[in-house]
Amino acid sequence: MRGPASVVEAVADGKKAAMAIDVHFGGDGLAPNAFRDELITMVVSYDEAEYQKERKRIEMSHLPLAKRFRNFNEVALGYQANAAVEEAKRCLHCYLREQE
Repeated sequence: MRGPASVVEAVADGKKAAMAIDVHFGGDGLAPNAFRDELITMVVSYDEAEYQKERKRIEMSHLPLAKRFRNFNEVALGYQANAAVEEAKRCLHCYLREQE
């Protein structure tokens, strides 16, 4: 089990599988939006790109350790609505690739 990030990781796994299938059938294995690294240099100014890099991750609240024993309660409690929106903005607009 992967934990609270499992949806994001599942999407990433799906993209990797799609690229492998594309290569198998003679494609180049690149996603249709793989040029976004070049695109950001043309569309977004340097200052805006740096702003996106500096956005810090919002930590999710967790059930206190003392309340985790002898029950099946969720440990990762999720985000408040405003924190969820800010975290989504950070992820959806960063234009950075995961380093492998």
